Parts: sequence; C-alpha cells; structure tokens
Amino acid sequence: MNTVDEILASGRYTDRRGREWQHAWFGWWTPRGGVELPPAQMRLLIERDQHRATCPGLWTCTDHPVPAVTLSRTFRPRVYVDGEPYAWFSEAIDAARALAVGE
Repeated sequence: MNTVDEILASGRYTDRRGREWQHAWFGWWTPRGGVELPPAQMRLLIERDQHRATCPGLWTCTDHPVPAVTLSRTFRPRVYVDGEPYAWFSEAIDAARALAVGE
C-alpha cells in the first residue's frame, strides 16, 4: 500500500467507490465529471480509505481520521471545519459530513 504522500505526489488516485481522481490546476483534485476537492480534503479522503481496511470500529479506534470542527464563543463566524469558517452551525455540520465521506 502506498503512503498518502506518495499517492498525492503521483497525481492519480482511485477511491474505494471506484472514482478516479487526478491532480488538476492550482492543486485541486477532480474526479471524472465530479466536484473538485482541495488538497487537504483529498488527503483526508485517502487517509479514510486506507484506514477503513484496518479500523476496529469507531468505539475502539484511537486514530480515526475525521474533520476537525471547532466552535468559537468570541469570534464570528462561530464554527470552523478544518479551518474554514461557517456562519451557521448546520452548514458546518453538512460540510464536515461531506468532507468525511469525500463528497
């Protein structure tokens, strides 16, 4: 199995659903006829795909790759998903879900 860095350096990746991703302009990744992903999201998608084969389950897994959701009580916008700001909590949760499943 290749490391995440090796896969990113190759510029090509086929995910567990059979979608073929390739490196595009400005560091974005695109599947055939699909939506572009920034490199950080592509890294998370690859990590999750590789982790799925060895994961003992969410309850006992100590290194499950998930997006980081941060709540701020002092600054607006109040919710951040992997550093990206969101004004509404529901939008942030939708973004975290999409990021986690590679959409």
